Amino acid sequence: MSRKTVLSALGLAGLVCAPAGSEAIAQEWATEEVIVTAQRRGEPLQNVPLTVTVLSGEALLGLGIDTPAKLAAQTPGFKVSTVFGEGTNPTFFMRGVGLLDFGDVTETPVALNLDDVYLGTQAAQAAPIFDVARVEVLKGPQGTLYGRNATGGVINVISARPTSDFEGRFGVQFGSFGQQIYEASASGPLAAWARGRVSFRSNRDDGWQRSLTTHQGGFGQADVASGRAQLEVDVSEQSTLLLRTDYARSDGTSVLYPLTGLLKADLVTYCTQNEAAANLCFNSAGERGVRDPRVGLSNVPHLRNEFEFRLGSATYTHDFGGASLTSITAFQSVDKIFEEDADAAAIDRGFTSYTLAAHQFTQELRLNGGEDDSLKWILGVYYFSENRSSSVESPPNFATFADQKSESWAVFSRADYPLSKDITATAGARYTYDSKSIDVISPGFMSKESRSIRKDSITGTVGVSWRTAEKTLLYSSFSTGYKAGGFNATFVFDPDSIGPVAPETISSFEVGIKSGYYGGRVFLNGAAFAYEYKDIQSIALYTNSNINITRLVSLGDASIIGLDGDISLRPTEEIRLIAGIGVLKTEISSINVQSTPFPPGFVSVNGNPLPMAPEISLNWLAEYNLGLGGGGDLIFQVDGDWRSQFSFSASGADEANERSDGYGLLNASLKWKDPNGHYVIEGFIDNVLDEIYLSFNSNVFADTAAGAWGKPRTWGIRVQADF
Repeated sequence: MSRKTVLSALGLAGLVCAPAGSEAIAQEWATEEVIVTAQRRGEPLQNVPLTVTVLSGEALLGLGIDTPAKLAAQTPGFKVSTVFGEGTNPTFFMRGVGLLDFGDVTETPVALNLDDVYLGTQAAQAAPIFDVARVEVLKGPQGTLYGRNATGGVINVISARPTSDFEGRFGVQFGSFGQQIYEASASGPLAAWARGRVSFRSNRDDGWQRSLTTHQGGFGQADVASGRAQLEVDVSEQSTLLLRTDYARSDGTSVLYPLTGLLKADLVTYCTQNEAAANLCFNSAGERGVRDPRVGLSNVPHLRNEFEFRLGSATYTHDFGGASLTSITAFQSVDKIFEEDADAAAIDRGFTSYTLAAHQFTQELRLNGGEDDSLKWILGVYYFSENRSSSVESPPNFATFADQKSESWAVFSRADYPLSKDITATAGARYTYDSKSIDVISPGFMSKESRSIRKDSITGTVGVSWRTAEKTLLYSSFSTGYKAGGFNATFVFDPDSIGPVAPETISSFEVGIKSGYYGGRVFLNGAAFAYEYKDIQSIALYTNSNINITRLVSLGDASIIGLDGDISLRPTEEIRLIAGIGVLKTEISSINVQSTPFPPGFVSVNGNPLPMAPEISLNWLAEYNLGLGGGGDLIFQVDGDWRSQFSFSASGADEANERSDGYGLLNASLKWKDPNGHYVIEGFIDNVLDEIYLSFNSNVFADTAAGAWGKPRTWGIRVQADF
């Protein structure tokens, strides 16, 4: 968990940091004033009958959240698996629903949108978050308004827009491992009819890991530069055109994986699962892992972790009076090179290189109409086209190359009708058509093989909400979602392992409450939900002629039931307290088995829990504001989170190397703000207790398991000036 104020609603309510200034405290807790666009129109958060967590741009900056993956620390029910370590291909899980694959031609069931533009690749989902107005995290299937690949939920990143008045910001941060962060933005009028905004962020450090084999450091290094330019033009009194361009480039290095040996000292006999998990065993070269996140045993001198992200979009809006039209046209490209030493050891067999070149075009047209006290409706059409070229190479013997083309279009509608002053009914539907084709080749093993799929689907939602009091909203909903089918292009040596795999579907029933008491000093919120999750797509490892190959399979179905709850208290003007809890119960129903190299054979996943789905997760925060009169404010804060045992894979319940014991993280900060809120100086410590934990682990060879460490204790100092 990161360090600053979590101003969020566990599922249902949200507390969003106000802009810095003398009215900050009052605005932070005036949640009825928080306007969100979770339902594709602006409305108060407390009126939205959805499970939504909201973090403002100010909250994100203070929390140190600069990538979508870091949102998980402040969003109960949202977890992230970093298979390759922090900084590349994050895998999102929302209430147990997530991607069980690490290939570059698949799409995640938790959709990420940047300014209403869908980011289809996992590589793009690692791009930085900076200079934003807010982030909205929607939990549960969003198949009506957001469409395909939103079976788990949606993350909406909304950039700060150009302003009519001049404003700017400059900030610097220095911290552990030589970290240097520089961030700047400027916004203002260019003419009576035009406004502009430019933003820049640079994040660089020296890396936080070193190899005990080569005695070389610099692994896990961040070196990311990103920028954004926006031009907003009043085409007429009723029409506005917003042009945006985003760019991000990373020239960092990959992390070192922790080695877990699977053999006893004779290097022949297999250890037990518990012995291996306790780091009592060896690989076939007689090496045993080191349980220190800051070091590894790799013999590879340099591991590249690089990507380049480009996005250009044009958003046109026109107000007809009783309705408004929105058109969003976007082009996007992503290039990635990622290298790993999968054996995590000083032997030459695990070096692997992954590359991706992706180009995407999207077009959306939406027509919104209606008033708050009458029928409100949305009609829309959507088009998506994408080309991906990927490669996976492990020299000198193994490589797979793939070219994939995807095309999709959809029509959708939604209506909200007031049955009475306090009761509103909702209904919506979406029709989606998908087409995909792929060419795959593995030199020396398989000549070019081609596959294609075509599929259509109807998803939708029905619900009712009831405002029983001024600040109490009850709601219930039934929603469905759909994730497109796909292919496997990761170490394919058998034509049958390409696929395709069938689409995923999900059905969700949810009831919830949003409530506020004592003039906004107490917020008590909750949600209960039940999912039927069918045809779960999962990568599986099989052995063919002593070669480990991957297949993308339909793992089976799963049932998910859970609860979200939180309480936010402000007993005095100086103190605020936030606590949240998430409870999950997941169970896989499957006739499939997954191969495991440890020991060689197969395990059944039937009855196992879903990966990245701890049964209990907790988060908390306590803040004390010591007013210094004319000297500003001194703010003390501690926050943390904890989760119970969970698995990294579908078979993790049976394999100690592929699950994590429960653990928690504690963070602390001390911040000074001047009386006018123009200047901030902050010191912070993340992971105060230096907790050692894994963000991923898996059996990768017959004698080795490897994964990725979570970051150790870090500290930093941040200075910010607004003008």
